[in-house]
Amino acid sequence: MKFTSTQKKEFKLFHDIKELYEHLNLPTSDIHEESDFVIQDLKDVHSKLPYSSGLFRPDFFSFVFVKDSFGSFKTDTLSLAAIPGSVYFAKPRQLRSYIWTKINHASLITVNEKFLKDNVDKNIFREFPFLLTETVGYKVLDQKDYVDFEILYEQIHKEYRSENPYRKRVIGRLFIVLLLRLKDHFWKDLPELKTNQEPKIVSLFKKAYQMFFKNKKHRIIERFEEIP
Repeated sequence: MKFTSTQKKEFKLFHDIKELYEHLNLPTSDIHEESDFVIQDLKDVHSKLPYSSGLFRPDFFSFVFVKDSFGSFKTDTLSLAAIPGSVYFAKPRQLRSYIWTKINHASLITVNEKFLKDNVDKNIFREFPFLLTETVGYKVLDQKDYVDFEILYEQIHKEYRSENPYRKRVIGRLFIVLLLRLKDHFWKDLPELKTNQEPKIVSLFKKAYQMFFKNKKHRIIERFEEIP
């Protein structure tokens, strides 16, 4: 069902994932007090399945990585399958809902604009214009490509749980690499803004990305193949 702009405004706007979970009566104990960036293992969130959220309107970006789970993502115009290897992205204020029927391994990242500008790049939307796309990002990846994302979100999750006083800055740098991977897989044909040279920080993390994955990818693939 497609809603008009007026009807969309009638849905409560949730400013962060903690506020949404409180509304949905879902656990929030693993969410930091500052919930501008949150990463979660969805198995820890949804202990009772199947689960259906109903439509909601969040004021934050959402990135879902499904390694071994089943369900669906919905907007007012689209219905997408949550199946092994699927990656899903949605921007703020898009009406959406989700259903989970089985969760073995799936991760969710939610982040707001302030965190992106403060910890990733103050010109985040110039460097990654796909974040403002009108469409929902969705793709089912093969094992090799999915592993690239798994390495990254697991490292981000490790930093999120740490007591490192520079945790946000570290997460921000890792998130740059994640955005570069999303851009490569989802929006490689998106026209670039004309600039004299590639931003230094993006160039730096392209090099860091290559080094980061060189020795780790093979081990993750072996773990992936253990899934029945």
